[in-house]
Amino acid sequence: MVNVIKKKPVRQIALAAGGVYATQGIIGGLTYIGMPAYLRMHGASLDQIGLVSLVMLVWVLKFFWSSWIERLRIGPNGRRFSSPIIIIAECGVLLCLAILGFYENVSTILLCLVFMAIFSATADIACDAFLIEQLKTSNYGLGNIAQVGGSYSGLIFGGGIFLWVCDGSGWRAGCIFLGILIAVCSIPMMLVDEPLVENSQPLQKPRLLKAVVRKNMLLGLAMVIAYEIAGRIVQSLVGPLLVDLDIPLAKLGMINGVGGVVSGLIGVLAGGALAQKLGSKSAMRLVALLQIVVITVFASFLISQFYRLPLFIGLSIGESAIMAAGFVTCYSRLMELVSKDQPGVDFTLFQSASALTAALAGAAGNFIAQYYGYSGAFALAALIAIATPMILKSSETHVERNLQS
Repeated sequence: MVNVIKKKPVRQIALAAGGVYATQGIIGGLTYIGMPAYLRMHGASLDQIGLVSLVMLVWVLKFFWSSWIERLRIGPNGRRFSSPIIIIAECGVLLCLAILGFYENVSTILLCLVFMAIFSATADIACDAFLIEQLKTSNYGLGNIAQVGGSYSGLIFGGGIFLWVCDGSGWRAGCIFLGILIAVCSIPMMLVDEPLVENSQPLQKPRLLKAVVRKNMLLGLAMVIAYEIAGRIVQSLVGPLLVDLDIPLAKLGMINGVGGVVSGLIGVLAGGALAQKLGSKSAMRLVALLQIVVITVFASFLISQFYRLPLFIGLSIGESAIMAAGFVTCYSRLMELVSKDQPGVDFTLFQSASALTAALAGAAGNFIAQYYGYSGAFALAALIAIATPMILKSSETHVERNLQS
């Protein structure tokens, strides 16, 4: 049987999901921006701070428990339990924050950050499935605005305002501030009453194996990896490049914080508008072409040793916007490829591939820059960006053939 779901109003769905994704952004900002700065300020060594990056492994590995969460989410007789799962996970995050407020030693902080990531990733699995089920395919672009836009908005609080509160009122006040913010962001999801699925139950229990054997899932994985590699290489190198060009640390913070987040939000809105107007496939190709232009210009200036700091700052901000637009358009397309019987499992697999790509591309980019210079790393990123539209076109051709067969 085919799953038939009564849809909730788009605004209510976007608001509820946006609050959940904002919470994830808060935790991400706290983990990767706010916490390293706070720990360094209070004397932690760089190797201790480097352990914070290992929290990313939670997001790479979350597909291992996605099928279990999906089985809990899909109840008998058409019931859906996305909202309860999300709220329970958010309560877990709040508990970790409460513990964090009483301890400032590095080991406790790292342990709490890992558990916060596990709870947040679990909420993400359920919320992605909720969004896919509750939105029509034509509204996926709007859903991805809530998804990526909520995350960028949360970064401002977890990565910036948290430090400001800690500096003025202390560590515990900073944790309380984030806890209140997360609780408020969770309210719209608490008020959602998920409709029943009519006339159907899933033909099979959600399973990870079911996802990895589907041809279009494998093609989707190839698309997300190819689509992100070039941008992830550049993203990992922009900060070190600007530092080596003698930009003051405070100014770099403003560029990465305010400039990066604002440009990211602009990119989110632009990507959502493109996905709505052109469709996800055409929008992906357009953003991929823009990526080629920016990275090629970046690489050309580095190869020719044409070092102009304002120009590089402008290019880095432009790249942030393009990356954000790329996330929206890519996620819109990936939502169209998931199985309606287990959307949480399938979409989680895509996101795990994205997280793994970010980690490996970032490490590879820094390795190449160390031995071949920034020009070598950016030149490689430009070549990959140029190849991306061809990979996307080939993948889409195979997707269409599989759908017709």
